[in-house]
Amino acid sequence: MVAVKPINSHFFALGLSALLVAGCNQTNQKNFEDLSVAELKAVAAKGDSQAQFALAFRYFHGRGVSKNPREAMEWFRQAAELGFPSAQTILGEAYLKGFVVEKNQRAAVSWFQKAAAKGEPPAQLRLAICYLNGTGTETNLTEGVVWLRRAAEKDLANAQVELGRCYVFGRGTEQSFTKSAELFSKAANQNYPEGQYWFALQLISGHGVDKNLAEAWKWIILAKGKDPVLRELVSEQMKHERITPEQIVEGERLASEFARTNQTAPFFVEGVHAL
Repeated sequence: MVAVKPINSHFFALGLSALLVAGCNQTNQKNFEDLSVAELKAVAAKGDSQAQFALAFRYFHGRGVSKNPREAMEWFRQAAELGFPSAQTILGEAYLKGFVVEKNQRAAVSWFQKAAAKGEPPAQLRLAICYLNGTGTETNLTEGVVWLRRAAEKDLANAQVELGRCYVFGRGTEQSFTKSAELFSKAANQNYPEGQYWFALQLISGHGVDKNLAEAWKWIILAKGKDPVLRELVSEQMKHERITPEQIVEGERLASEFARTNQTAPFFVEGVHAL
């Protein structure tokens, strides 16, 4: 059993949604939906890591059983030890945040490494941020960019944004506004607000992409209200550029068309940012 501590389930759950979705997608290989908790526990007790994850999910959310984060974490741990990547990521997240288990950043990095090596995008992002920020490991900007790139290639929106920022500032890689614009555009088209703001900034400046204030206004409208700090930054830039009424009208038209035709739900992990 792992050492336990007081629980703040709301704080931990903020970063958990994408991890649980990824794990549930993996458990779809086996149909556990029709099993009772007792039946599922019997399968899990035999060492089936997918059943262990599915059982942990039920305890965490209170599906067919009373919510029990400690019991959930024990089953996540068992699945992680059997090599189930989403469980390894969640256990790493628990150690990183100090949820149920005692906070241990080095243990978090170890679990992220295991899951990242298996191709788990949220773990790859978490590991990258640990390397970039020096959390639980020595700072290694180059290694951080390697793992950001792998997660971004799998369309994890905030990995695309963080990698784009690395290209903007030349952090751990060469500076390239062209590459950053490509990454911000991908995240923006996923309906990820931070990607929309960053892409708008590049469209305003004309760095790495043709300057286009109407297109920038489109992305500002689409992301409006979702990140007040970035919204203020982008709005200030637009004031300096003196956008015309005609460009505003065109931006509004483009935003309306995009909202009507693009219902993509972004794939991202909550609350993950490099320093």
